[in-house]
Amino acid sequence: MPGEGEGEIGGGGGGTLNLGAPKPDGDAAASLQERLDRAEETIEKERARAAALEKDLAAAMDALRAADRRRRLERALMGLGARDVEAAAALVEKNIEGQTAPDLGRAARELARRRPELFTRPAAGPGVMGPNAPDPRPAHAAGPAAAADRRLVMSYMRSRRA
Repeated sequence: MPGEGEGEIGGGGGGTLNLGAPKPDGDAAASLQERLDRAEETIEKERARAAALEKDLAAAMDALRAADRRRRLERALMGLGARDVEAAAALVEKNIEGQTAPDLGRAARELARRRPELFTRPAAGPGVMGPNAPDPRPAHAAGPAAAADRRLVMSYMRSRRA
């Protein structure tokens, strides 16, 4: 008969084919619920762990940015001839505190302008006087043994007493 045997395997036997999941009995349902609960707990633990790792990563990135900023500041201060780089860096940090994106080079130059005692005078470069420039020191600065003139020796002695 048409329509008879729908869902039957092989067209006979009168049983229907159940294509859905088998219905668990009471013990199997409890077992599945326990597994589901454990899986949900594991997911929550892993989410909390991931959040903690993200927090640690953010803190490490902040520390790295601060160290890089400090290194760039110290390099700028060394380039300006700071006598005590740590003290000068602390002063610059105090001055730029609260600024979101400070110009470290400008802040270091500003400190050098305001507090010149913290910096050495820049040395004259090689092109200022040239290699064949005369010695700017007085002749008696070399000492009395190098001077044959009595006046130079006396001048040297007077300068040593002063």
